[in-house]
Amino acid sequence: MKIAKSLALLCLLLVLAAAMGLASWVMVQAAGEPKTLDRNLEPVIIQGIQVNALIGAPVQHLFVYTFTGSGLAERIPVQVDEVTASGNYTGSEDSLLDANDEIIFMAKDLGNRATDTTLLTSTLPISPTWYEIEVTDPLSPTKKGWAYLVRSGTLSSPGKDYVDYIAATQDISATTYKLGLATTFLGFDDLTLNGSSTDILDRTKLRVTLPLFGTQTENNLVPVTLLIKDGPIRVILQQTASAGGLASLNNTYLAYASLLQTTAGVSSSLSLSKVRTSVDFSSVASGATFYNANVPAGVTINGSTDAVPETPLSTWFQVSHSTGRLIQVTDLAQVGGTTQKNYYCEGAAECDGTAQTGDGTSYGDSGFLIEGNVSKKFSTKSILYLPPGSGLSSVGAAYEAYFFNPLQICAGKQAGPCAEVFLPVILKGG
Repeated sequence: MKIAKSLALLCLLLVLAAAMGLASWVMVQAAGEPKTLDRNLEPVIIQGIQVNALIGAPVQHLFVYTFTGSGLAERIPVQVDEVTASGNYTGSEDSLLDANDEIIFMAKDLGNRATDTTLLTSTLPISPTWYEIEVTDPLSPTKKGWAYLVRSGTLSSPGKDYVDYIAATQDISATTYKLGLATTFLGFDDLTLNGSSTDILDRTKLRVTLPLFGTQTENNLVPVTLLIKDGPIRVILQQTASAGGLASLNNTYLAYASLLQTTAGVSSSLSLSKVRTSVDFSSVASGATFYNANVPAGVTINGSTDAVPETPLSTWFQVSHSTGRLIQVTDLAQVGGTTQKNYYCEGAAECDGTAQTGDGTSYGDSGFLIEGNVSKKFSTKSILYLPPGSGLSSVGAAYEAYFFNPLQICAGKQAGPCAEVFLPVILKGG
């Protein structure tokens, strides 16, 4: 009798435990898997081939949803950019999703993982084919976020626009920055941060030295600017120029809410003995702090010479100003050269002996100097991060890690198994 009672009690306990476990499981499932990804400045970019069941869909019929703790959220802004067979962005091709086209939205808009996707499939006017997009930070693989890519002929755009191009002034404008393309040379000559009216930029600079022909500066490079697309997620621009028929340059800019991606291509018929690219700030940037890997404590930008070591090469630099901060990370792998050095200059003369340009004085003029056996054809790849707010702490190493460890992206049809996609550091470059 005692044994029977003990067995009955044990069974009751097991049933209760199972019920409690089931209840806990149901609670976990009901809550869903929460978004933990905190890399909010970067875009999420999916190629058409990764969502091949949607290939052939009209690009205006693609939408993205996210889930929050309370259920399905509003549609988030999305952009589809068409890419030609040669790999170049185009404003318009056939208006249908192709294998090499790109679907773009922002990582900051990602949400929770859906527990019950019937909220998606039974309440929205969408086609039966949809994809769950999972985005992971490879630097911290437990940090994730999710979104749901759907097709519909009746839904409409959410109407948000994160970045604009103002053609009359050649300005790229977003919440955290306004960046002006120069009209008389290849590059930029205006930068304000976080809604400030203070322009801290003199200009971006370029020096290309050709044997017998000397050094060509950005002043020798009269640009032709072409707007490829001004969408809600990014602006795509190209600037091209020629240095007396001896060298050609082609810059492709992808401008987002808080960053600018640049692919700068150089092609020369002659050997290049030296190349320098740098960012020179204006006198109103005095008092800002410059950082790179060699000066982690920073030096003050003030127009007077500071000791910033030329080597080892730092792929990042940061400038913190009272109006905001910027961090640039660059990949020089294709440039070649016998030596690759950091370039930093302050004062009334260019520190590499070339002709002074811009306002005639260098303030925190920072970039790279490559000498000897430079490749005749190469591209530099960079991201200029323009995060919201200000701060004096050095964060360049963290952004360098983001640059070289891009977000991992999975696209699973109907939330099924997915193939991993890696967001490139820089995409198409022309």
